[in-house]
Amino acid sequence: MKLSLRSFRVLLALLVLSGTSFGYSAADAVSRSDTTKPNRTRTRSAYERPAPMIMPGMSLDSNFRSLPKQDPAVQRVVPAWLKAKTTGKPTYVVNGKVATVTQLRGLQQQQVVSIKILPGEDALKLYGGNARQGIVLITTQAGLEPNR
Repeated sequence: MKLSLRSFRVLLALLVLSGTSFGYSAADAVSRSDTTKPNRTRTRSAYERPAPMIMPGMSLDSNFRSLPKQDPAVQRVVPAWLKAKTTGKPTYVVNGKVATVTQLRGLQQQQVVSIKILPGEDALKLYGGNARQGIVLITTQAGLEPNR
């Protein structure tokens, strides 16, 4: 397969930006061309697996793997229906951004499309130290609509 220079650059940029090698290494270039074992498969290590998928509608910046610190006042204005689903003081993320007091104060249950709660250990690995006590990912109707 022959790639044009532009196609090669686009492919290289995608590989670099995604942060994954898609299960191939330089050593695989030789073994992949080996036709004596055409059905050869190998398992991917934890470092080669794609990063966990963030929910649809979420646009968290995964390049730095950290969230900005949340205002402590947010914990005081969390709606009762949402607080009942969580324990402790998690970081609330609405439509891909750390929630503000105004957002949570105006959040109504009918607006919410999905809620995903990650416990502290998982959230810490994915989003950094500010998600140490867990994270609540909230997607609303407005978050699913395309930006105009």
